[in-house]
Parts: sequence; C-alpha cells; structure tokens
Amino acid sequence: MKIKLKALFILLLFSWLTNLNAQEKIAVDYVNMPLNQVFIGLRDSFHIKFSFNDAKLSQHTITLKKEFVSLDDLLEGILYGTPWMLEKRDNIYIVVDKPENLFDADERAILINGLVADKFSGEILPYSTVLINNELRVTDFRGRFSYIAYSGDLLHIKATHLGYYVFDTIIPPRSQVVCGLIPSNMELGEVMVEGKPVDYAAQAGNEVGEVRLNQKIAGFIPGGLNNSVYNILRLQPGIKGSVDHNQSLSIWGSAHGQNQTKFDGMTIYNLNSYSDYFNSVNPLLIKDINIYKGGYGSNQGNRVGGIIEINGIDGNYNKPGFELYADNLSLNAMVSIPMLKRSSLVVGHRRSLFPYFNMDMSRKFGDFYADDFSDVYVLPENTFQDLNVKFSSFLNNGDQFFVSGFNSRATDLFRFDYHQGEPDRLIYNHDQTMRQTGLAAFYGKLWGNGINSNFKMTYSGYNSHGQKELTLNPGDFVLNTAVKDDDKNRIDEFGLTIDNRFSLTTQQFVEAGLELNHYETTLSYTRGDYPYFNQANILDKVSLYARNNIQASDRLKMDIGLRLDYALKLNKMLFQPRLRSSVKLWNDLKLNLTWGVYNQFISVISLVDSDDNYHYFWKVPGDSDAPFLQSDVLGGGLSWSGNGFLLNAEGYVRRTEGLERFKIYQMYSEESTGLSKSQGLDFFVKKDFGKHTLWFSYSFNDTREHFSDMPEGEYLPARNSLKHEYKAASILNFKPLYFSLNYVYGSGFNKELLQNIDKEMPYYRLDASVYYRMEVLKSKLRFGINALNVTNRKNYPYLSQTNLSRGSEPNLIVSNAHQPFFLMFFVDISY
Repeated sequence: MKIKLKALFILLLFSWLTNLNAQEKIAVDYVNMPLNQVFIGLRDSFHIKFSFNDAKLSQHTITLKKEFVSLDDLLEGILYGTPWMLEKRDNIYIVVDKPENLFDADERAILINGLVADKFSGEILPYSTVLINNELRVTDFRGRFSYIAYSGDLLHIKATHLGYYVFDTIIPPRSQVVCGLIPSNMELGEVMVEGKPVDYAAQAGNEVGEVRLNQKIAGFIPGGLNNSVYNILRLQPGIKGSVDHNQSLSIWGSAHGQNQTKFDGMTIYNLNSYSDYFNSVNPLLIKDINIYKGGYGSNQGNRVGGIIEINGIDGNYNKPGFELYADNLSLNAMVSIPMLKRSSLVVGHRRSLFPYFNMDMSRKFGDFYADDFSDVYVLPENTFQDLNVKFSSFLNNGDQFFVSGFNSRATDLFRFDYHQGEPDRLIYNHDQTMRQTGLAAFYGKLWGNGINSNFKMTYSGYNSHGQKELTLNPGDFVLNTAVKDDDKNRIDEFGLTIDNRFSLTTQQFVEAGLELNHYETTLSYTRGDYPYFNQANILDKVSLYARNNIQASDRLKMDIGLRLDYALKLNKMLFQPRLRSSVKLWNDLKLNLTWGVYNQFISVISLVDSDDNYHYFWKVPGDSDAPFLQSDVLGGGLSWSGNGFLLNAEGYVRRTEGLERFKIYQMYSEESTGLSKSQGLDFFVKKDFGKHTLWFSYSFNDTREHFSDMPEGEYLPARNSLKHEYKAASILNFKPLYFSLNYVYGSGFNKELLQNIDKEMPYYRLDASVYYRMEVLKSKLRFGINALNVTNRKNYPYLSQTNLSRGSEPNLIVSNAHQPFFLMFFVDISY
C-alpha cells in the first residue's frame, strides 16, 4: 500500500511539473508596436515592475512573433538588436543604454558630482541626505555630494530634505547629477531629525549632539516671526529655554560667549536684544538651521561650546517673489529678484514700529511690583532695525557664488525714578546700543576630477556701548550722590577658509581645509572717573583640519579628524583630535559616540563690580601668558525610530579650562582664572499623528566652576547651570486652521548664587498660537494670534538682576521685567 501511495505521489508531481513547464511558454505577436507600450502590457499582465525612459522607448517599435520558455527569455528577445539592455535590481527590471564596450564599462570608474536643489526655484538645499545604492551621503552646506561608481553600474538615488518630498530615481552613472526636490505644500513636515530615517531608507542627524531644524515651521511656533529662531531653539533639549530676555544661548551648560551663531559664515555675537521680540537673524531669509551641541567634527572650530549654523536663502532664480510680515510691534519684508542667468538678488528689512513698549501698559497685564526677589522691575524701551542683502549665482559649469551682507542696530533704554519714602529719591538710567555688521563672499568650485573646493571670506563686526547713571537724593543731604558707568566693547573678525572635499572610495570621503582668522578687540570700562579697563588686543590664528569619514559597513560609520591651531602672537601650536562613530545595533536602534578636544581664543570675560554685578566683554589674549579656553568633551547616545515615533537620549561630560574673571575693588581690579565641569543628559521623544506633531524633552545639567581666588577644591554652581528642564510642544494641522502650543518648565536658578532668596523659584511658561492660511490671487496669506505667557506666570529673570548701592542702606535690587501675558496679532503674505 505504501509503495502505491509513493508511486501516485510521484506521478502527480511529474504531472504538475509538466503542466508548469508548459505554462511557462509565452507566445507574443507584436507588429510595429512601440517599446514603451510593450513593457506597459507586460507590467499589467505579469505584475512585474519596470523602470525606463518612456519618451525614448516610445520612438522605437518592434515586430516580433515567437514563443518563449520564460519571462526573462521574452525580455531578452524584445531588446535584441536595440540600443538597450536590462538590469534587474531589487525585483525591478531597469532598461538602460548599452555601453559601447562592455569590458571597458565594467572597469572604468566615474566620479559623480551631485547637487540637491529645489526643483522649481533652484534654491540650494544644504545638508540633505542622499542614499546611493544603500551608501549614505550628506551634502555640504551648498547642497553638493560626490560618489564613485563604474560605467556598468546602475545608481538608485534617494535624496531627502526637511519640508520636501523624497526624490527617488534609478539612473546610469554620469559625471553630474542634479536631484530636484519638490517642496511639500503641507508646511508642517518634520520638526527635527535626530537619528531618524527621513523616509524608509535614508537617514540624517545620526551624530551625538546634532539637530537639524525645519525652518519652514519656525514662524508657526508661538512668539512671533521676528524672534522665531530663538523661539524654536529654546524648545530643543540641551538648550536652556527657561529664561526671558536672553542674549546668549546656553548649550550643554556652556557659559556666555562659549557658543557661536553663524549666518552664511558670519558670526552673530549677540543673539537677542533685551526686548525678547527680535532675533538678530531675519527669519524670512533663513533656509536651514543646524545645531551642534558638542562633540562636532574637526571641520568646525573656534568654540568650546555649541555651534548654531544658519544658512540663508539664495532666492528664486526663475521668478520674482516677496513676503511681508507685520504684527502690532514690528514690520518685516523680503523681496527676491531673478537677475542675469541663474542669478538672484534677495533684500530683507525689519524694523520696530514703536520706539518702546510702554511700562504702564505692561502693568495692566503683569505684576511688576516689589517682592522677595527684587525691589523694582523694569521693561526697557527698545528700537530695532536691520538690513540684509544677498546676491547668488549658479554657474553653467556647476560652480556656485554668493555675496551676503547684513547690518543691524538695537537700542535698549532703561528708565526709572524710584521713591522709598519722602524725601528719598533714586533715579536710574541705563542706555545700551548694539550694532552688528557682516559680509561674506563665497565661491564653490567643481573641479574636473570631482573634487569640491570652497573659498570663503568673511567679516564680522560687533560694537556695544553702555552708559549707566545712578543719582541718589538722600533727603538729609543738600548735595546729590551720582555714580556713572561707561562701557565699550568692539570686535572686528576677518576670516578666510579654503575647504576641499573628495571621495576616495564609495565608502570613504575626505575633507581637508585651511582657515585663517584675524581678531581685533577693544574694551573699556570706567566707573566714576576711574578707568578700570582700557585694552586693545590683536590675534592672528592659522588652522589646518582634516577628517576621514568612513562607512566601514552597513552598521558602522566613523569620522576621524584632527585640527591644528597655531596662534601667532602666543606662539602656541594646539592639537585637537576628534573621533565620532555610529553603530547600528538592531534595526532602527543606533549607538552614537563622540570624543574631542576644542580650543577658543576669542571669548567672554566676566567683570564683577563692588555691588556683585556681572559685566561681560569680548576679548582675545593680549600676551603669551594670558589664558584661553580649552575643553574636552565625551558624549554618547541612543536613538530609535519607528511607527511615527522618534526617541533619542544623549549623555555628556565636559571639562573647560581658561575661564577669566576680574573683581573690581577701590581703584584697582584683581584677575582670577578658573575651570568648569559639566555633566548632563538630554532626552527627546516625538510622535506624528497623521498631520499633527507632538514632542517632549527633558534635560539635566550640572555645571560647576572653580576660580583661583576660591578655596582649593571648592566648586560653586555656574550662573548658567540649570538642573532640570521639561519642554513640550505641539503643532495641530486642521488645514486651513492651525494651532500650536509650547510649554517650558525649569527647576529654578541655584539659590547659592543669590543672597536675597532662600529657595529656588521655578520657571514655567505656556505660549500658544492660532493662524489661518489661504490663497488669494496666487499669493499665500496667513493671519492669526500669538499669545505669550498665557497663564501670566511671574517668572524671575535671574541673570538680569542688578544691585544698586545706596551707601549704608541695603542695596536696591533691580531686574528686567518678565514677559507678561501679551497678544501679538500678525498677518503674513507671500508670493
């Protein structure tokens, strides 16, 4: 019986295989049929995928009547005698041109130079992610990348950029490739990318401390467009956000002056004015924002803290455009004009509408009266204006060129007349004026051998002048007592950078460059009639850097770099080795590590007057014995993404030497040097719900300092240290109506640093916005409301606290007023 069953099984199997073989025969009968229609018919009949040039194949017809034993045999017969051949990749049949010599095609290497740009406007898209045959590339700040391929290969290219649809194509290798990305009309794409696939394969932001922001949504974050850069920065983990009227960001516990903000390569020395309504960079001119919180590569230098790199738009090469934004405090306008061929001119201008924000009006919305923290709260009168101009050109040979410049001026005026029982009277006036100027010229050369070279010259200028006058009428005396402070600080920075980037293999590219910097700083501080400081210093610096980026495998990537700084006047050669690596542990789980040494020569010194008030000045070392900043950073992180979630956790430790502080005494000052130690943790989670986005972050930082005038081994909390911060934000898309909320909570300024409080007072603030979007005569119109400090929470601006001496009486404590509840109505129109 078993034998019969086996024989029956063999008979049925043989019969099935015979029928299967018979079914594989395919009969076709084509008469003068275009090739594109042939492949479309096969696609629909056999449910297979093809990739081909429809226009080319439609011009070629075939006549074929024959039976074929398999589909592959049929496809080979269809293309026999044509100038095309088939390649099969990832179950896709790709029709490509036949090379003239197949042997040579397999051996000849082609160095590909690529560019990622906006398909319609031609706007260059920097730091885009490009995936070529599963090899990851990240474009430079001018949107370029390179890759080595062979003539017999096919290139499967995916290019992605925040706020754009994925560019996905398969092409044969050629010397130049332009990836034209289509902008998303939703405007509410990714908020940031940290170790997260932008789409199913491409990845970006997979290094410790790196964050990329989608500037297209920055204007929709509550707070007003003119301060949108700061508004979105303060919501990121590791960047202190629980403070109002902040003129300098604190990143990973870094102090004032240890971070650098760059716009088109020009240094922005002061990020905000005291009014908190204007950021020093015009948001209408911003294309891309990248944050390097620490542990960055050797191509970045001159700071021991974080770096904010902002790239400006190039304008529309094809048609004119403009944007106008107005609210009840300011006016902002930008115009883009095409010029010549593939060139454009962009002009932007902002200005405050009113010379000040009236104090009496403010008191209707907030409580500014005396409390345990401060005797007087003052909101300064403020004016602001700036002008930006940029000319860009994209040459026919692939070279790029631009000239960018800006000039800004901000004035803050503090005025109050204080009475503490008749006839005592105290009058305090403080005028602060800040000017910033920048100019940058860039030329990007695309060499014939595939090397990308960048030449950039920059000038950055900063000029600050402050005057304080305190007049005291004691009541029992006939004569008044007057104290005057006068401070001036000026910076002139010139830079020249030559950067070269080229591929060695498909898994390895090298970047090397030369950087020259010239700094001139002047500072003076006079109290009364005595000049405590009057310095003018010059420093020249030469830097060489190289980095080797190796994609060792699908799971391991390394960036090994070295930077050399030589300060001429100081006669110091400094070595800065840096190492970064990324390991894919499992699916979308990645481990990122970084270690590096960092130097900084232009830095901020602190001056502490007799009333324990802090003043800050920029300077460079005056002689070989003067201290300069040097830090080492060790960091690591884990990131995971999937199902609309993004999780990222990072930890770091940093040690910084070369801090400089001066204390003022009667007719003399005393210098002390110090070091700081920081440790911290950032945690970030984001979830996309359809068109809506929610994110939450937690940051811990403990930064402590030791100075030479303190007891040995004693460390005190730094003024920029903030133990705990929680942040939450959401963007809700109910097109054409949009809502946005953000909430920031900080655990409070350390009570060890303030004499008049015995507890930490936490900071929390809720902001909201709602806007409506519509199109009118081919123009986009947005209008809405920003609600600042919705709960009217009284927050304490610790870093702006000023002690004013009243002789034998206790000091009078004055602080900048916190941001009260305030409504900003705005309208924005663009074409």
